[in-house]
Amino acid sequence: MNLTPRQLQDAINTISDEYFEACQEMANIAERSGVAWMEVRKTCKTNAEADQIWHTTADGRREQYLKWYIKGLEKKRNALTLEHRMAQGNTW
Repeated sequence: MNLTPRQLQDAINTISDEYFEACQEMANIAERSGVAWMEVRKTCKTNAEADQIWHTTADGRREQYLKWYIKGLEKKRNALTLEHRMAQGNTW
């Protein structure tokens, strides 16, 4: 990738916006999950079994997706930030 420092900064800003939105969605799921998980737990013998069932629900699947999506955004942002620093002549 041969991007200018400005293009790199724009990409970092875009990823930061995506990260923020994904974290907000994750927080919304977390708000709902407490009650929903307890309902699932009532029908299960163990927490592990309840977790497995939770991960099959729409919120559970979305939570898993967002977890990995957010990690990917973090790695991408870190790589772009390093490239941006190098493009500006700074390594740190």
